[in-house]
Amino acid sequence: MGKFKPAVFVVDHEYLIASTLVLILNQFGFAATGFACPLKAIQAAETQCPDIVIADVQLPAMSGIELAIHFGKHFPECKMLLISGQVGTGDLLASAREQGNYFEVLAKPFHPDILLATLELLSS
Repeated sequence: MGKFKPAVFVVDHEYLIASTLVLILNQFGFAATGFACPLKAIQAAETQCPDIVIADVQLPAMSGIELAIHFGKHFPECKMLLISGQVGTGDLLASAREQGNYFEVLAKPFHPDILLATLELLSS
């Protein structure tokens, strides 16, 4: 019997970032799929819910925080990890916390080892 491969959705409007993270995760035993649009990730989750979603805070159509809240309501078994390269996202995160939503956040750029260690913690 093969080892369980956690399914991961990577949602980032910057194609290069999403595709690079998918490549890294697949090399380390994850079943990763990338999305540029959060709405496409939601649509895909309705068919096959991932174990973890990694989403940029700044996304088109809806923020990564809104996406995380949506997943929390509709797919509560799915873990969320937000990533951000923007200094201004602190206000969005503070607002989400005030509403009782707490998310793990990694600041871009980050080393793949940091991402993998964070995913390991989320998975345990």
